Amino acid sequence: MSDNTDYGFDLDSILAEFSSDSGTQDTEPPKPARPARPVEPVKAPAPDPVSASAPRPTQPVRRAAEPAHPAAPAPAPVRTEPKKANAREFDPEFFRHSPEAENPRRPQKAAVHRAPVMREPEPEPEPELDEENIVSLPVRTLLGALSLLLAVVLLLFVSLNVHPGSEAVGASAGSAKSDLVGRLNVYMNNAASDALGELAYIKKQYTIDYSATSAPKPDESRFVTYSIDEADKVIDVIEQARTFGLLDGQDVIFDPSVEFYWDSDIRCYCDETILAICWKEKINDRVCSFVEVKLADGSQIRRKLVNDTFGSNEKAVASELSRSANAVIAMNADYYKYRDLGVCVYQGQLCRYETSCDVLFIDSNGDFRMLSASELGSREDVEQYIADNNIQFSMSFGPILVRDGELQQLTGSYAGGIGEMYEQYSRSGIGQYDKLHYLVMTVNHSQDGTPRATVNQFAEIIYGKGVQNAYNFDGGQTSEVLINNERYNYVDWDNEREVSDILYFATAIPEQEVG
Repeated sequence: MSDNTDYGFDLDSILAEFSSDSGTQDTEPPKPARPARPVEPVKAPAPDPVSASAPRPTQPVRRAAEPAHPAAPAPAPVRTEPKKANAREFDPEFFRHSPEAENPRRPQKAAVHRAPVMREPEPEPEPELDEENIVSLPVRTLLGALSLLLAVVLLLFVSLNVHPGSEAVGASAGSAKSDLVGRLNVYMNNAASDALGELAYIKKQYTIDYSATSAPKPDESRFVTYSIDEADKVIDVIEQARTFGLLDGQDVIFDPSVEFYWDSDIRCYCDETILAICWKEKINDRVCSFVEVKLADGSQIRRKLVNDTFGSNEKAVASELSRSANAVIAMNADYYKYRDLGVCVYQGQLCRYETSCDVLFIDSNGDFRMLSASELGSREDVEQYIADNNIQFSMSFGPILVRDGELQQLTGSYAGGIGEMYEQYSRSGIGQYDKLHYLVMTVNHSQDGTPRATVNQFAEIIYGKGVQNAYNFDGGQTSEVLINNERYNYVDWDNEREVSDILYFATAIPEQEVG
């Protein structure tokens, strides 16, 4: 442009000088050039407003049209000044934190010990309570105590039972199998029942250790006797058992309207673990003694041996064995020592193996398992059967009378002629209705000379009472049933025979809880 001189300055010279001075700016980075404004017609040219700090572009500078007003003079170029002598140099250590004792820049101060300020903790907001489900403080306290009690009981149980010493019950008898988990459940359940008291009813569970040689003593006050004219009063005893939860929905077969034997009475016992009813009927001109028994636990049906040892040569009458066992109900068994026939299991151990007789096995649940002589197999088979079914003891006499609800009629010889099966003799046996529900039965002649029974006649009578399984025990003078250690049936010649064993039913309530 030739007209630049008209405004009193030469734009080319100014730009040249600006370009030469920009190389001295070492304090700030160069800024990008500002884009040119749109060209619009103006009356007078003006210098391009370029920042003093912007570097000179490498491409030719395009001059925009001059603005309507003259531009302000360009600012003087920024030059770096030398540092002043009194300027403070940056010291990184000055800003680094260090204890006063190690900081040479500041004098150390004496430590000031101030007592801690005790502030009362702010109260936590109380939780909102559901008025419909409020647990009172006494109940919560009781539940806490219950939890502690259960923990203590658990520790005691484990310490006493994890490695229990087996009790010696005979030279050839081993320890009975024990269900540790089941026993622990009983302990915990009963501890909860004791702790809660009247706040919540929890039915107690009781069991008897299978290795025990006697059961808890029954409560003498619970033995009651009614005349046959008072048979209806037995219904009250049955209802009491139902209240205890003992019947478990099962029906009782005792019928107060049956034809009782005229010279008899009715005897009962009932607590939370056992119901027993004894009565005599006249069936087909025969005097039949019955005992209906309902138990709470399978450990309450038991076997008692003389001296508590399998193979003892000593004998005792049934009433003596019943008393030593604390039996509620007792009866003769198979008189195993009189003969060497059959399979005998005692305390869960196979003590004798012989396959001439049908066998009644009783497992830990109190259930009957019967095998005929032809089903027994080898000794190893029997041992495996005992282990698989948790058999506690067995009886070997027979034969099987009722099996799975079907009457079994004996034909031909049986076990070498034991038991005089086809002759009129006093008979004794036992049947099972349902879970822990049994019927003991004997047929005896009476003082007025009533007839006795063959084994098939005996089977028909017990089958008529509705049992699902039944088995025949030793008979004759051995045939005997007792309640509270007293004979209930008439024994041949009115004189007990010495035997080697009994089967009995017991209460499971510990003696310290009686009364």
